[in-house]
Amino acid sequence: MKPPFESIPAFQPSLLKTLTQRLEPLGFFLTKHVLRGVLFHHQPSDTAIMVDHRVCDRNYPYSYTEYTKEQNRLMHQHASLFRIIVDDEDDLEQEWQLLQLYLNRDFSEDEIRAGGNRALSEVDPTLPEAYFEQAFIECYGHEALDRVSRELPIIDIKGQTRWVDYFLQRSEGADIAIEKNGETYHHPIITGKTQYRRQLVKQNSLVSYGVKVFRWSLEGMQFVENFHEELKRFFGPAVHFELAQKVSVSREFALLHHQVNQLDAMRQARVEGKNAFLVVLPTGTGKTEVLIADLAEQYHAGFAKKSLIMVPSKQLKLDHIQKFSKRLADHDIDHLRVGEGVENDIVVQTYSMMSRLFTRMPSDLFDYLAVDEAA
Repeated sequence: MKPPFESIPAFQPSLLKTLTQRLEPLGFFLTKHVLRGVLFHHQPSDTAIMVDHRVCDRNYPYSYTEYTKEQNRLMHQHASLFRIIVDDEDDLEQEWQLLQLYLNRDFSEDEIRAGGNRALSEVDPTLPEAYFEQAFIECYGHEALDRVSRELPIIDIKGQTRWVDYFLQRSEGADIAIEKNGETYHHPIITGKTQYRRQLVKQNSLVSYGVKVFRWSLEGMQFVENFHEELKRFFGPAVHFELAQKVSVSREFALLHHQVNQLDAMRQARVEGKNAFLVVLPTGTGKTEVLIADLAEQYHAGFAKKSLIMVPSKQLKLDHIQKFSKRLADHDIDHLRVGEGVENDIVVQTYSMMSRLFTRMPSDLFDYLAVDEAA
């Protein structure tokens, strides 16, 4: 039988020494060699860093199935597992900057509006989807598919919108992201280092959220008995799976143009039973003032005791907090607390930050929601 790893490139001693000197002050110590690199471990937090070496080098072919199998085992074994690729000093400097952001959970709050094209977001063929969904049904029952979100958008460390093939929220233990990989789209030797790094940014961003990321190749999913055993071991019992949070695409929005009185139109629409509105006004003509006035009116009516305002950037978040704090007195609600923390009466947050927090919040936490710049 052909061995899964025909040849294994050794880590350059000087490079490994530099890497060790960077990580040891942070409490990470070299624990062992892995199939294509080394593993560092931080004992108190049970956080591990898997350092890939020469995984994109065509001179050193290897089995992608064996490679993902090891990643899944380590992901399950440790509380958190980050992965970086270091082939030379330039790689080390580039990865070191990102690694500090991951460890400190220092995410950009200014969302880059991209990622809608799945062709640029690690698209998989439909065959792996069929294998995964069939295996999931056989392990947990057909009704369990209601617990899985498909193609869930997340925002990575850089503010880029990315897509997760499947996402499973759990009441106990870390949430789970599932990536189903066809070798053509995911094997580092085929994709090359630039695309592979994009995959790592997505995975490491999820890990920074507190999510465990498991990936299977098409070949790995075809070993049905082993695949089923891994699903059950990594995912745990179905009793801990939460119902997938989905927004109904059939929700009707009342489109309110700037030619009509916005507040009057919303008041009338609420009388008719509508409670979702899209306010369209030219830039600088008072959308935020309409929002403040409507929120105040709904608060006095008892329908906006706790509110969430979402904005696209960190600067707009700061601007909105300042503006709301100043203007609430004009509506006799200056006693309400305004800020970015969830403990406030009016929470102002960026889309990107809420995308990382919403799965941990009760679905009924807010009774008034507004999205600014709802493109």
